[in-house]
Amino acid sequence: MKLLALSLTNLQDARYCAAAGFDYLGFSLERGSMRKLSVPMIWNIVQWTNGPETALQLNIDSLEELDEAETTFPFGVVILDGNLPDDVIHELLERPSVQGKPVLFTWGIESPRSDWETLIEEYENAFLLITADDEDDLTPYWEDMEHIVVHFSDLEAAARYVQSDCPRPYAIAIGAEANDADGLLDYTAVDDFMEVFLR
Repeated sequence: MKLLALSLTNLQDARYCAAAGFDYLGFSLERGSMRKLSVPMIWNIVQWTNGPETALQLNIDSLEELDEAETTFPFGVVILDGNLPDDVIHELLERPSVQGKPVLFTWGIESPRSDWETLIEEYENAFLLITADDEDDLTPYWEDMEHIVVHFSDLEAAARYVQSDCPRPYAIAIGAEANDADGLLDYTAVDDFMEVFLR
């Protein structure tokens, strides 16, 4: 089971996650997001981290910024809205910089099973990024957990799931629920979660 940090905004938090053992460091290029960074800003962060792969969070308005990222730094994961038009998804997945890499599609837990089954079957490296409150939300996905990345609404719920006997997802994502009032990572809270995760 892997760990993904979402929407990081600064070097200190990125280096903390790298040292803590996260597998992916996520940065937003999503236009309209309060946590969006420019490509040069992301590059200035990732060149000072070792170990984790870079994950880029995109929306339909920021896809063109992927052109700049492709020529600036290597990345290992792309995160997209699962409701993007099919032609946009196809075009993106045909890019040489994206082929063969995991692509995470954000997905609502209320979406029909047939829709996400089709997505997983059609794209070899497709994963669903699902936000959940507790393990009950994930029951419909248990047969496909190797294709699921779970973003729990709070770290306590994530810790409970890790300690449970429920099927393991491909990864657990950590995001805004792990931030303090200033929008920075709450290291004490993440440390407590990591103690459970690494047992």
